[in-house]
Amino acid sequence: MNSIEQNAETLSSFGMTVKQAKVYLSLVFLGTAAVGEISKHSKVRREEVYRILPKLEKMGLIEKTLSTPVKLKATSVENALEILIKNEEEKAKNRIAELSAKKAEFLKHFQTSSKESKMGDGEQFSLTSEKAVALSKIKALIDLAQTQIEYVSSREKILQFVKFYSESLIAAVGRGVKFRLISNPAKGGEDQLRKAIRQVFADKSGVSVRYSESLPNHFLIVDSKQVLIATSTEGYLADKPLLWSNNLPHVSVYKKLFEDLWESSVELVPLNVSSDSERLISFVKKMKPSQHVILLYETVDAKFKVLLTYLKFGLQNGEAVVYVCSESSVEEVTAAMTQIGIDVAKHQKSGALKVLDYTQHYIIDGQFQIETTEQLWRKYLDEAVSRGFRGLRVAGEAACFFKHNLVKELVDYERYLHKNPSVPMIAICAFRAEQLMNPNNPVNVYSELVKSHGKVLFSWLDKELGRVAIS
Repeated sequence: MNSIEQNAETLSSFGMTVKQAKVYLSLVFLGTAAVGEISKHSKVRREEVYRILPKLEKMGLIEKTLSTPVKLKATSVENALEILIKNEEEKAKNRIAELSAKKAEFLKHFQTSSKESKMGDGEQFSLTSEKAVALSKIKALIDLAQTQIEYVSSREKILQFVKFYSESLIAAVGRGVKFRLISNPAKGGEDQLRKAIRQVFADKSGVSVRYSESLPNHFLIVDSKQVLIATSTEGYLADKPLLWSNNLPHVSVYKKLFEDLWESSVELVPLNVSSDSERLISFVKKMKPSQHVILLYETVDAKFKVLLTYLKFGLQNGEAVVYVCSESSVEEVTAAMTQIGIDVAKHQKSGALKVLDYTQHYIIDGQFQIETTEQLWRKYLDEAVSRGFRGLRVAGEAACFFKHNLVKELVDYERYLHKNPSVPMIAICAFRAEQLMNPNNPVNVYSELVKSHGKVLFSWLDKELGRVAIS
């Protein structure tokens, strides 16, 4: 096969016939030529060349010269390929529009008697092995959802899920369907999953994302009535067979598994406060009364960057603030506050700012009591409100609990705050990473804290846990 025949075969995949491609390529080679020359070079009979030329001219691939006799010349190959691709795109759009119209008409008149095609008729199980069928089934489940969709899967699969079904997902949110997604955390850089959600959903209030280190299975629950289970955690969306069921006892098992995972998962806040303070400000602005967050940090500078930015915003917002020291001294904290532009003396005089040692708040006379600590928080809030402040914003360093071997008491305190948010204040509890991850701790403090807090701020990159650094 010579070069013109090989190239003609390739061009035929762009929507031309092989003979049309040969005629066009001959003109490209010859530059400007009459019909006889084209026929001789392309080895296409003269009468066929006469039939082909008007079609190529209509396609915009050749043009006539104003000469006698009339000759022809070809459009450049690059322009020709662009024209052919656009033609194919137009054909595809027309074909899709035609099929969509036929689909609507067909569904309007077609009544199926097959029970298998009606998800939800009776309690049953079905196994879907073909990828195209599985993808269609996922779409059908989204389109049928009325209240809530819960999905546990890898980042890759959920990213595909969000992008592939964007139109159906947007429509579901529009119907009031809520989404809860659990995935594994990002290993560094920007969280592409959150980015995709921001791009797809204009209203993100109905979409919640949490992260867990361990995903025992991948499954999708719709309205607590149907479940779609991946038979393997490997591969991409619908690569492996999917098991569907609306058997309520079976669905209930996965619903319980989801709730357990949701309770133990965390909502990561991947901030880079050293280079992107605006994102930190955006986060602290959104914090609400009774919201309780933990900060895990590696350095004192990282701790101050987060906590003092958070408290400074509170002061600017007309709130009273309290900082309880234990790792850093009162003098070190007030000096750091002054350094970032907080007028310590002014705010202390007005009652807007308290900087306390932990012996004045957490461990008084060597004793820690949850009731006493809660009463003090209540006292600070009442004082703030009586002075006309908009609320109370607090930050507490937890190092003293480790120093005094009160780790179990700390965990009990955090559990209590989580279950009994009786003081409507905004709070961040700060933990040094090395203390939190100490294997000699009597309990798994990290795990317990995750259960007791809705959000976790990370100020370093822990390679073992794959957390995104703040500082």
